[in-house]
Amino acid sequence: MGSREVQPPKGMRDFPPELQILRKEVFARIEKVFQRYGFDPIETPIVERWEVLSGKYGEEAERKLIWRFKLPYSDREFGLRYDLTVPLARFVARFRPSFPFKRYHIGRVYRYEEPQRGRYREFWQCDIDIVGTESPLPDAEILNVVIDVFEEFGFTNYVLRV
Repeated sequence: MGSREVQPPKGMRDFPPELQILRKEVFARIEKVFQRYGFDPIETPIVERWEVLSGKYGEEAERKLIWRFKLPYSDREFGLRYDLTVPLARFVARFRPSFPFKRYHIGRVYRYEEPQRGRYREFWQCDIDIVGTESPLPDAEILNVVIDVFEEFGFTNYVLRV
């Protein structure tokens, strides 16, 4: 195999054991904070139906944002999720959880944009949401969660902009 064949696709990375172990430890600490606030984990597929992902940003942006494909012998179009919020909306519509619904999701997402230093086509996203209430209190709670996550890692010099 040549050197090019052993490289991951442009904008994607391999994680050797030491980085994978570290990442799992970081995520476990973040999840501990989320769970302390009563957030429940969910998981959604990396692949979504095109109609779920499209129509949010306009056709031009979607061409640059979403990995779009058809499976052989199928007329259906699919895409790789570009964030965790759009699949959450589909999840809520499907399962109709009781409100307010507090969820967290840590997963890989994909953007079909030109990779740059520090910006990849495949990366991890960490989301928390409180769905189904018009109260402003969940916004304040989310800020408290973010502060606690920062403190979990010893960060003290930061600014949150709302």
